[in-house]
Amino acid sequence: MKKNIKLSMLLITLLLMTNLTINSIASDDNNITIHEHRPEFKYLPTSFNIEIKKVDTNDILQHLKNSNPLDESEKKYLEEKGYSSEEINSMNYGEYYEIKKKCLLLPCEIKTVKNKYKELLNTDITTWTNEDLDNYKEEVESQIDMPTDNKLTQIKKRNITLDDAKYLLTKYKDYETVLEQSDETLKKELIKHYEWLLEYANNLINNKMTMIDAESISVTFEQPVEELARDVDIEFVITPKPQFAEYYVKDGDFLYKIAEKFKTNYKTLSELNKLKNPHLIYPGQKLLIPQQPNCTIQLIKPNKNK
Repeated sequence: MKKNIKLSMLLITLLLMTNLTINSIASDDNNITIHEHRPEFKYLPTSFNIEIKKVDTNDILQHLKNSNPLDESEKKYLEEKGYSSEEINSMNYGEYYEIKKKCLLLPCEIKTVKNKYKELLNTDITTWTNEDLDNYKEEVESQIDMPTDNKLTQIKKRNITLDDAKYLLTKYKDYETVLEQSDETLKKELIKHYEWLLEYANNLINNKMTMIDAESISVTFEQPVEELARDVDIEFVITPKPQFAEYYVKDGDFLYKIAEKFKTNYKTLSELNKLKNPHLIYPGQKLLIPQQPNCTIQLIKPNKNK
């Protein structure tokens, strides 16, 4: 029994390294199945009292990002802050960021920020923390594609949320054109958008949680668990997929269409590619496309001759 527990703990450790949340374990002589906990979706307000729920995909993306392992630059950052290798290896990105957000910006980071945000060139940001920077970015991004006060009043009277109004701007040339459309026309557009968001969110979760299927992981051994547990030095190989793919813009492309094609959203593409205007792309322009996080794990049977 103790050997079974020991082997189970080894498998849990392996699975945690691949950022999966363990919910329950069931096992028999030759098979251990680990069931996962799916993160709950958060929902945003909808327009026109649409009954279909609107999933907050940014929350899902942040959840998945926070569960990612640290890359080499992040590990180096923590080393310079005095953290031990043991502490660093036990952290995921979310835990790392909780530490980093309280730290002051480094000189190289200040230079990068001022190059990107020209309005800060003459501003002293040496006292800014990473959290201050993130708050500033959010404020800047919230002002992108903001309607005039008059148009915003009309949008609210039509029972359209500001977030949905900004989305509709990817379908029509300006807010005036959006407001010229009937409620029924805009409602149909938004229902399709909500349905796509739900599909996108499920794809994100399923791709993050897949080894054999989206609900569970089954590891089958060539020999009984009791026998295998005598040699718990199981070796494994983790093969990650590339993080990004390249896409070259073609005539007639729109950012939101490219996003739909690759199961992401236009805001993610805009931020990743540092686009000042997400509605302005040109043929031949190279875009980085985020790939869904996934990996292959190969378990190698222990060598009895060791």
